[in-house]
Parts: sequence; C-alpha cells; structure tokens
Amino acid sequence: MSDLVALIDCNNFFTSCETVFQPWLNDSPVVVLSSNDGCIIARSQKAKDCGIPMGAPYHVYKQHIQRHGIKVFSSNFSLYGEFSRRIHHILSQYCEKIEPYSIDEFFFMIPSFHNNKGPSTAHIRRTQETRAYTLASAIQDRIQQWLTIPTSIGIATTKSLAKIANKFAKRNHATTRGIHNLGFSGVSESLLASLAVEELWGISYKSKKKLNNKHIYTALDFYRAPIHLIRSLLSITGERIHHELKGESCLTLNDTHTAKKSIRISRSFGHPVTQKVQVQSALTEFVSQASEKLRAQHSRAHTLYVYIHTNPYQQIPQYMRGKMMHFVEALFDTNILVAHCRTLLEEIFTPGHRYSKAGVILMNLIPITPFQEPLFTMTHQEQSRELMDAVDRINTLYEKDTVFVGSRGTRIKETWSPRNNFRSPRYLTHWKELPIVHAS
Repeated sequence: MSDLVALIDCNNFFTSCETVFQPWLNDSPVVVLSSNDGCIIARSQKAKDCGIPMGAPYHVYKQHIQRHGIKVFSSNFSLYGEFSRRIHHILSQYCEKIEPYSIDEFFFMIPSFHNNKGPSTAHIRRTQETRAYTLASAIQDRIQQWLTIPTSIGIATTKSLAKIANKFAKRNHATTRGIHNLGFSGVSESLLASLAVEELWGISYKSKKKLNNKHIYTALDFYRAPIHLIRSLLSITGERIHHELKGESCLTLNDTHTAKKSIRISRSFGHPVTQKVQVQSALTEFVSQASEKLRAQHSRAHTLYVYIHTNPYQQIPQYMRGKMMHFVEALFDTNILVAHCRTLLEEIFTPGHRYSKAGVILMNLIPITPFQEPLFTMTHQEQSRELMDAVDRINTLYEKDTVFVGSRGTRIKETWSPRNNFRSPRYLTHWKELPIVHAS
C-alpha cells in the first residue's frame, strides 16, 4: 500500500502574519511591500478584491491604495520566518517526514495503514484516506488555535496531485473548509479541465508556450497527451509531471536538509550612496549574514565574490563591477571574510558614482567536517571556531546583531539601509519589540 502525501499552504501568509498581533485588521484589506518598499508582494483577499495586482509598483498604486483604505506594511521577514519555524514545529508533532517547500508551504507524509487481520485493499484505502483527513484537520486546527494562521491542505498519492488538491481546497474554502483529499482515487478530469496548464507544478512560462504551440492549454490536455510528446517538449521534467498526474510517484519527499551550494546576500540601498565607507558598511553586513548562514549549515567557503552597481533604470553614468577571491583554505570566520571583502572593495570601488545596490556570494562550499586543517594554522582555526560559536550563540539567545563587526557601524548603516517605512514590530524575535499586554 502506497503512502499519501499532503501539502499544507498558509493562506495569504505574509498578510496573515501581520494581522496576528493586530486582529482588528482582519476586516480590512492589507498589502505587504517588497524590500525597499518597492512592489506589492502579498495581498489579503480583500486587497485582491480591491483590484491590487501582484507585483504592482507601490508608487503607481499609492493613490488607489489610499482611496480604498488599504493598510500597507513593509516586509518583515524576521516575523514571517519565525511563524514558518513554528508551523514546522507543529507539523513535527504529528508526522515524521516533512519537506519545507517554501516559507509558507510544507509537504508531509501520511504513513500507510497496515492491519494484520487481512482486510481488503479497498477497506485499507478507505481507512487510510479517513486517517489522512483526520490528521490534516487536527494539524489545521492546531495551527489556527496556536498561531491563528489560516491554511489549506491537499492530500493525494503524489506531490503534483497534492499541489492540485491544495489549489482546489484554497479556491473552494467555503465548501472544502480548507482540506481536499483526492485519496487513492486520483484527480477527476473535470478538475484538470478547470486548470490552465501553467497552473501545474513545474510548468514554467517557457514550458507553457511550448505546450500551447501543440494545442495543450489545460491540465487535462496535458494529462491526455502522449508521453512521448511531453518528453520531447519538456524532457524528463515534463515526463515526471505526467507520471505524477497519473498517480505514479516520481518526486520523493526530501525530509533531510540539503546544504546550499552557494549563499548570496544582496540589497538595494534605501538611497543612492556615494561614499566608500557606506558601501563598506553594507558589504560588512552582507558578509556577516552570509557567513552566519554558512555556519548554520556547517559549511566553509573557498570563494568570495563581491559586486556593486548603480541604478540601471536612471539616466545617470552607469557602473557595475565585481571581483572574486579564492582561498586555499576554506573559510567560515566572519572577521576574516570581512577583511577579504574590504580588500575586494578597494579594487572595485570608483568614486563619483551613485551606487544603488551591492552584494556578496560565498561559493565552492564544503562541509566543515571532516576537514584536514593545515598543520601551522590549527590553533588559529580552533580559536576562530570558538569565537564564531560564541557570537552565534549570543545572537541566537538574545537577538540578531547583539554582537556585530564594528566596520558595519550603526549610524552609517542608517544611510544605506533599505526603506521599510511601514514595517510592523518584530514581535517574536526582538526583545525590545515584544507585544505588551496592558492589564485593564
């Protein structure tokens, strides 16, 4: 008997997180802006009903937003990430195999039902489907009770079908109550016919164009198409999707953490910067964040890449340059990486430009252990490891940036930090921003 797989998706996740500590906004339209308060990246259902499109530039829709009384928030990824972590924790109390797909989506496995008394296969399947629905309902209720985050859950025999079931549950929340269980029976042709082919998981815009050229417009058209045609158009990726729609599992649940092969941190500045000390402050911040992520996945980096550039959308002298540095001995120490970053900046910085963005990339990552350290640097490596462990523990125990590299500065950071004029408090991750309950 095969297992059932489920996909849980948080409805309007960013806006739902914003209303947890401001419940009076539940009846108001809400939008969340991207980094630097640029574009709209999340909308509540009421904001969607007001005609706010996804990805719309905030400055273009500002008057429209004010006219409809829409509440605006800057992105608060510290808050969203903590809610995501807590949702994962709740899931771990109900099931063992969990695969985080995004910040607000998780696949989880529902184990097979076995009975030694020898009931029929049909009975086992019905029991398994009932258990799956009961488990999904319990998870949904627990998340709603503890976090007040609304969710939708799709259940099926494959991940692609679970995606479709989840989409149906979300679109028909009033009738499904946020849970749709395809079970072992598979997906109906009527449901497939209601989905455009690009709504299938894994179908990109380019893939859509290829399929449309062959008169494949809906998920049902894709389902009925010959497998050799799908393979010729979309290679092995399309073939796997085709098999998954037929109920044949090709995409296994990955419940183990896969270390990243590179780590990139980049930001657009809140205002154009012209001074090298400002760019150095930003790059120090980015290297610090990247090296923290590096250590969190127990890796070292053999390569550091640093780049800066001006705004390509403005009529100003343009400048873009990056520089790479390779290390014989892979590094993980923030202080050492910041020093190398400063060296690279000296080579690429040119005065007289209005810089709008900078970034760093750590590449050629290897595990911290096992690692053969050079004979004459072992003492230094041990001291470096102890120092970084202490810094990470302090910043985890208290809050981010309790300890930071001095070259980042505090006042200097204010001159380049991305705009976040509408950011809500980081209620769950910063002591000074914890919600306060006043006794009546």
